[in-house]
Amino acid sequence: MMAVRRRRFQDLAAKLQQAFLDAPDLRLTLPQARRRFSADAAICAAVLSVLVEAGVLSRTSEGQYVRSTPRTPGREAA
Repeated sequence: MMAVRRRRFQDLAAKLQQAFLDAPDLRLTLPQARRRFSADAAICAAVLSVLVEAGVLSRTSEGQYVRSTPRTPGREAA
């Protein structure tokens, strides 16, 4: 059972990353991501959280997940 959940997690992480790479302006809330990828609530929330912690995505104050903009070395965040 654990292997199945791990596989679902990995598959969803890959799908989410690819979606944000393919559409850099994509903005999704947790419910929208769940619907778009037919994902379990707990797994989807965990994947989004991991992608935010890894710096792949950011979460806006409105609760939308967006692709993180890479910082240029030597520049301060605005």
